[in-house]
Amino acid sequence: TNDEGQLTQALPTQSTDASGKTRAAVYLFHETNPRAGYNTSADFWLTLPAKAAADGNVYVYPKNVQKTTYERTFVKKDAETKEVLEGAGFKISNSDGKFLKLTDKDGQSVSIGEGFIDVLANNYRLTWVAESDATVFTSDKSGKFGLNGFADNTTTYTAVETNVPDGYDAAANTDFKADNSSSDILDAPSGILPHTGGTGTVIFAILGVALIAFGAVAYRKRRNGF
Repeated sequence: TNDEGQLTQALPTQSTDASGKTRAAVYLFHETNPRAGYNTSADFWLTLPAKAAADGNVYVYPKNVQKTTYERTFVKKDAETKEVLEGAGFKISNSDGKFLKLTDKDGQSVSIGEGFIDVLANNYRLTWVAESDATVFTSDKSGKFGLNGFADNTTTYTAVETNVPDGYDAAANTDFKADNSSSDILDAPSGILPHTGGTGTVIFAILGVALIAFGAVAYRKRRNGF
């Protein structure tokens, strides 16, 4: 079909049977590649000749039922400042060790931009391939990336960071479900340990260093007889 959902096809209005007798032409229509997010339409038969419209064409209107699909969104941030990070790249794997690849309706690779990818609007397909062939999803200026078009919201997937912004360490792999939610993925600046104990831990560490230094000075004074 074209962008307006139409398909124009010239068809013979008569057929010849095995005995050579001319009969009405009968056609079976079977949809093989429905649009993303829709179920396959039911088969239908068309017998020609049929009553035509004013323009001489015969119009039929097969219907597709929309599927329930799910999406997932992530926001990439600095683990310390919580500022958003652009340009972080991720691949998505499933429990079978395969990785997600987006293709067009004919199975060909597609080029995607940054941010949230609207699979349904672009009529993409979700396929599972080797890691080397996987699609890389990249965070945009707002730190966002993700996609829609998942068939269910119970399967567990994993987001694997493959392209890390300069000056940062890669985030741990993130397990998720396509449950229409959004969550942050944090990258720690390279060479900086996370302050897991909060400010109190940092102050305690500083005091500890100061006490060690004081003890060393006192020890030297005692050895030197004050």
